[in-house]
Amino acid sequence: MMEILKTTGIKEIFISGDVDGYDCLSDQEPFTGPAEAIKSVIKRLSGYAGFLFVPVDMPLLKPDMLHLLLQQKEGGYFIDWPLPAFMTPPYQQSEKTSVQGLLDDYGIYPVALPEHFSSSMKNANTPQDWEEVVNP
Repeated sequence: MMEILKTTGIKEIFISGDVDGYDCLSDQEPFTGPAEAIKSVIKRLSGYAGFLFVPVDMPLLKPDMLHLLLQQKEGGYFIDWPLPAFMTPPYQQSEKTSVQGLLDDYGIYPVALPEHFSSSMKNANTPQDWEEVVNP
């Protein structure tokens, strides 16, 4: 994922959580899900014009599809896929515990996923899933 982000042109990459061998932003509330991690990152790193949040379990994401999200001045995510998401301020106080709920509270709207990118939207949550995704 780091290489995908670097190829996309992302200069500063932050990892939420704890990953051995990487400088990470530890979750303030561990094991509470991605929405809480996103809120924690936004709170701790205020002052940025926006954040591109990507899940580590989507290894087929392409820089061009991430560029499409980054072009959305008020943020964006793909219809039916709350992540990856580009989130921009203002960030409203939110008690939502789902990424979709956060997107709604932050006023971030979905954009259409171009058909040629649909095969890149695959989650790999287990070692078997990962093997199937990266070695079809």
